[in-house]
Amino acid sequence: MTGACVPPPQTPPIFRSVPDRATALLMNRFLSNLRQGIGRRVALKEAQDYIRTITVKQLQQSKFGRSILAELENALPQTRQLSETDQPLAHPYFWGAWICQGETKAVQLNRL
Repeated sequence: MTGACVPPPQTPPIFRSVPDRATALLMNRFLSNLRQGIGRRVALKEAQDYIRTITVKQLQQSKFGRSILAELENALPQTRQLSETDQPLAHPYFWGAWICQGETKAVQLNRL
């Protein structure tokens, strides 16, 4: 598939559990960017930057964000209480597996 954003094919598969809701947040932001006419490479980079920099306070403002925090709390060992300014998704574990290959220009998305 030309222009797909997928894990790189030369990278051996990594069988680890990545929190589903954090991935959904990344993909939601990516698709929102595409719908705005942003090129695929830039749309993905912006979505990754968004995930890296989103704070606990921002996540606490939505039901979905609170579910992400709950998922993280259950999945990852916490050595300390998170503060409102912490960026709990900043580690590449949450956003680094995604790259754009092929055509990176804007794509026309049709709504079904």
